[in-house]
Amino acid sequence: MANPAFIDTAASAVFAQVSEHGNAVSVGAIAEILRDVLTTEATAGPTGHNDDRDDPLLPPWQAGVVVGLSPSTLAKRRMDGTGPVYVRLSATRVAYRRSALDAWLAARERTSTGGEARS
Repeated sequence: MANPAFIDTAASAVFAQVSEHGNAVSVGAIAEILRDVLTTEATAGPTGHNDDRDDPLLPPWQAGVVVGLSPSTLAKRRMDGTGPVYVRLSATRVAYRRSALDAWLAARERTSTGGEARS
C-alpha cells in the first residue's frame, strides 16, 4: 500500500492537471503522473529525494509545483527556451534539477513592476 505522502503527492499532481485543463485530462496524462510519482517514491531515500540528495531531479509535474507552472507550460517554455534548464533523460522524458528551478525563480525576482531585476 502506498504511503500517505505518496497519495498526497499524486493527488496534488492530478489536481494541478485537472485545474489547468478542466475535465479534459486524459487517462494517459494521469497514468504518466502516477508513473512519475511511483518512480520518485521507488528511488527515494529517507529524505524523499532520489540518490542525488542535495540536488534531486524532478519530473515536470513536480517541477511545476515548485515554480507554480503547469507541466504543459513548462513544455512550452522548453520549446521556446524561456524555461528553467532541464535534463533530457530520453527522447520522451525530461527532468529538472531543483537547483535549476531555484536559479530560474531567483532570476525572475523583482522589486517593482518596472521590470528591473532584483540585485
